[in-house]
Amino acid sequence: MQEWLQIALGCIKCAKCIPTCQMYQTYLDEVHSPRGLLGLLSILDNKPDYAEYIKEALDSCLLCENCNKRCPKDLNISFAIKLAQESLINKTQKP
Repeated sequence: MQEWLQIALGCIKCAKCIPTCQMYQTYLDEVHSPRGLLGLLSILDNKPDYAEYIKEALDSCLLCENCNKRCPKDLNISFAIKLAQESLINKTQKP
């Protein structure tokens, strides 16, 4: 199992990370919140047709790590997002 998937599946969806997220405050859309991004990570391997959409959402993350500080499970959310971004670069590049 991918390390980013293990982190994503560890999320208890408490939403404590959301108020700290600058991108959520900008978009006011949970897709751009840490909880929303972890949700997208949890379906990434099962929904390859959504890879480009998920990549675009992940790319909105500033990797500021504010979410990590608020997570009661001490999940390294920003690290999971970074790993998934790197994985998606290869999946979404067109020849």
